[in-house]
Order: sequence, then structure tokens, then C-alpha cells
Amino acid sequence: MDSLLCEFDPNEIALAARTVIDDLASHAADCEGVVMCSQMHGMVLMNERGEARSNCITWLDHRE
Repeated sequence: MDSLLCEFDPNEIALAARTVIDDLASHAADCEGVVMCSQMHGMVLMNERGEARSNCITWLDHRE
């Protein structure tokens, strides 16, 4: 594995986020929304239908 690469499957990220939200929702029945802040950047290339066409490439990726 190239040590300069830092990629993640965007579907796995979405599933992990959904799992955390579902787990927490059972403890906050009156919750009206979720606020998310991402301190660091990342990128996923998408097609015109909003489907991922690449892995999530994070700020830790050091390719030139």
C-alpha cells in the first residue's frame, strides 16, 4: 500500500454515520435535527445522479 494514499469507501462512511445517528436517536426521542461540522476537508467525485464515482480522498492524502 502506498503510504501517500488516504482513501475511504464513501458508502462505508455514510453507513457508519447512519448507524451512529440511529443508535443515538433511541436516546433522544424529541430530537429535531443533527448538526455536523467537519474540521478537515475531503473529496468524493460524484456523477450527475449524485452517486459516488471515487473513494473519499481525505486531507491526509499526500499525492501530488
